[in-house]
Amino acid sequence: MYGWITVWMAVWRDVWLDVLLNQLRMIEEKAVPKNVTAQIGHPVYLHCIVEPIGDKMVSWIRLRDFHLLTVGLLTYISDDRFVIRHGTLQSNDWALQIKHVVPDDEVPVAEMVGQPDMFVRAGAVINLTCVISRSPESPAFVFWYHNHRMINYDYNSIGRGEISVQKDSSKSDAVISRLVIRSAKLHDSGNYTCAASNAQPTSLYVHVLQGEKRLSSRIQNDQPFNELNASDTNDTTSLCSTYRSTNIVFIFIMIALRLQFSDHLPLFT
Repeated sequence: MYGWITVWMAVWRDVWLDVLLNQLRMIEEKAVPKNVTAQIGHPVYLHCIVEPIGDKMVSWIRLRDFHLLTVGLLTYISDDRFVIRHGTLQSNDWALQIKHVVPDDEVPVAEMVGQPDMFVRAGAVINLTCVISRSPESPAFVFWYHNHRMINYDYNSIGRGEISVQKDSSKSDAVISRLVIRSAKLHDSGNYTCAASNAQPTSLYVHVLQGEKRLSSRIQNDQPFNELNASDTNDTTSLCSTYRSTNIVFIFIMIALRLQFSDHLPLFT
């Protein structure tokens, strides 16, 4: 029975995400800022500029609790601080005004720990950390994606990895989700996305490198040479030292031949 419930929840989640993404595709992201700073006690406008939608309507939803705020020009929350201002910037702008901002209006933010690109050796452990800050309550879910595939149930079933979600012991308003993949393989390379229910998704690209492809892979991805890790630097130094040692041995052989056959061989030709 629990298996059917899990399958049903997965199907419902995928359908819900597809609907949400289709709606978001109508938004002209370049026309509005993704992050808005406001002073407590003052009004703020959250602009939503969309393509022509005909007889459809625009809705505002508060992500932290999935509360429906507005549909079209109608408000569906008892808090009278929220109101729709249609046509504020232009005719297709469905702006949400918050008449006076309070600390609880702050939206949670999800961030990946580390650089946008992570390089790991094949066979090593991939350890990704996603921090959801400004989140007094834990998100309803945190989904992890490898490229476009949701992988929350992939690695647990084969014992090669795990996903955890827990409160940050040092911050009361932060949640940490970790994805661990053991024995990294080349096909584990790709974009990894942490998608919490109450925050915008955040991504990081993992490069799994093997053998001589290590340096060339970084060059192809515009990785600066000075950002090579210590192990890669040691490998390069060892290669250089081996090359120099080979040259020295060759010179000694030439000198020995010159001494033995001084009457017949010139030192250089």
